[in-house]
Amino acid sequence: MDGFIHFLTEVRDFLNPKLLIDYMLKTIRDEPTRLLLLGNYLEGIKGTVFRQVQFAEFEMRLHEMAQMGQPIVGEAVGNGVIDLVEAAADGFGG
Repeated sequence: MDGFIHFLTEVRDFLNPKLLIDYMLKTIRDEPTRLLLLGNYLEGIKGTVFRQVQFAEFEMRLHEMAQMGQPIVGEAVGNGVIDLVEAAADGFGG
């Protein structure tokens, strides 16, 4: 049941902003305000995609460490996070 509740929370977290932006774009007529809302919404989508890619990359690195028999301890995990943040700052070129 916990998995289902988590799923519902994820759906709610995704759906509520979508419903709000739909409503606001349908009711607000001021063009600069509409562009601001839409731009903010699109930035949020971009941020979500970017963050999910970072999570996947981090999980992959942890799995690789486990497969090589390396201990997954705080220092190694912290260094992995630092590496990802630095790679993001460089545009994921590293």
